[in-house]
Amino acid sequence: MQTIILGSGPQALFLLRVLSKSGVNVTLLALDKKVAFNSKYGEKIFLKTEKDFLDKVLSFKDKAKKLYICGGRELQFILEQLPNIFDIYDVYPKPLKAIRIFSDKLSTYNFLNNYQIKSPRSYSLSELINMGSFENKIIAKWNTEVLDSNLLTFKTRVFSRFIDFDKFIGAINPESAKYLVFQDFIEGGDENNISLQLGFSENELKVDLLTRKMRVSPNGFTSYIEEVSLGKDFSEQIFNPLKDAFKDLDYSGLAEVEFKYCQYEKTYYLIEVNPRPCGLVSALKGKYGSLNTFIYGGKSPVELNSRRLVRWSSILRDVQACIYILKEKKSLVFFIRNIMSIFTANTYDIFDVNDIKPFFSQFKRKKRS
Repeated sequence: MQTIILGSGPQALFLLRVLSKSGVNVTLLALDKKVAFNSKYGEKIFLKTEKDFLDKVLSFKDKAKKLYICGGRELQFILEQLPNIFDIYDVYPKPLKAIRIFSDKLSTYNFLNNYQIKSPRSYSLSELINMGSFENKIIAKWNTEVLDSNLLTFKTRVFSRFIDFDKFIGAINPESAKYLVFQDFIEGGDENNISLQLGFSENELKVDLLTRKMRVSPNGFTSYIEEVSLGKDFSEQIFNPLKDAFKDLDYSGLAEVEFKYCQYEKTYYLIEVNPRPCGLVSALKGKYGSLNTFIYGGKSPVELNSRRLVRWSSILRDVQACIYILKEKKSLVFFIRNIMSIFTANTYDIFDVNDIKPFFSQFKRKKRS
């Protein structure tokens, strides 16, 4: 039987490698041609239209049992156009109810509020317009993944003055506004961004990894993270309630939960839950020896690597981040220290000496852009 992966980004590449190295026959289907298309593993099929994508996904129903959703666009398309896929395949992550909750930020905040997990205060567009001024900075971001690329003119936008917000609302496509969520902006540097990778099977937590963001590339992608331990308070107030929430939903598969620490309030605020493998998922291989059994739905415990704190780098993005920081700080010593940390990392995204083409394909894309 075949196994299907939807998506073609770094997270899809990670699963493609793990499953293929275990002897699984994998076919990757995607709406975009990203880094995974350059891997030597598996069969890759690019679908130009959403109809072609839908037809191709359904065409494997008699040949494949398991299906893994890795791409954000592919996940949103499934939710909007093909929710019955959960009745056709053994889909990861699952169940559909959980995916619907976590694919919508406002639904996520409302659900996890029942577990006393705090999120920044959210506002409707009309509330902000009626206020006429801001007490705090406001951030605008997408509430769900948006399939119409014509609406995606930005990732997030932060406003400190109402006049700038008012101009923004007047300039954007009116259709975009219904996809936006507005929140109080949580101040703090990159190191205040915390990511928690979780993996559940048979209603049990099998893998987890807590990391702090250390560097970000100029285009806003995390490029370097380090594993952290945040102590008893984080476990009692965040980790344990979050684990209970996922168990109550009977969640199976991988997920990423993002928090931001507010230094003024000494509080961790929930930013979002991604109900799928995300960009940092490859950092798990720095903590765990073999993930293939878990990823393929196995029940056995996942063995730890020799216990060392995970230091993960997305090399190309990280070099760009180091150069950007050099321009900002104008410190050669700091730059050299940052560059050296790339080479002393113990886990890398995309880079694999036994499957090197995906890594070098990044340079081609950079040159074309």
